[in-house]
Amino acid sequence: MWSVFQRLFQAIGAVAILDFYHAAQNLYKGASAWLDGRTRACQQWFADCRHRLRHGHEQHVLAELAALVEATPLPPSARQTLINVYIYLKTHEDPIHYEHFKAAGLPIGSGLAQLSQLRHVETENPLFFNGSSQKVCTTFARLFLQ
Repeated sequence: MWSVFQRLFQAIGAVAILDFYHAAQNLYKGASAWLDGRTRACQQWFADCRHRLRHGHEQHVLAELAALVEATPLPPSARQTLINVYIYLKTHEDPIHYEHFKAAGLPIGSGLAQLSQLRHVETENPLFFNGSSQKVCTTFARLFLQ
């Protein structure tokens, strides 16, 4: 999907935004693999990282994930999950500048307002939006709405 964005939309100045709630979901995968999702420690770490990610401190989140992988004794599956989360966020480093996007008035996550905009775009572009996944539609709807 990101290669399609780069090929078709980046050249015209479209803004790519990784859905905030999708990024947070990936953070939670890492938190629950490391700290067991039912614990208070897991919930607190996740809440702190999600807050930092949302409010312009994505580099701190990436640094913390890298430090956890390097310095913390972890079971192999937890280590791999944290590595995957780090790689995912690092790969999407530009589309996760959520504080900047919000300050510019851009939507950062899928929700009812974005879903209503999506329905409008699907109606206006029926050949483009022909049953593809909501994630793809939401991403491209944002591009069309910019």
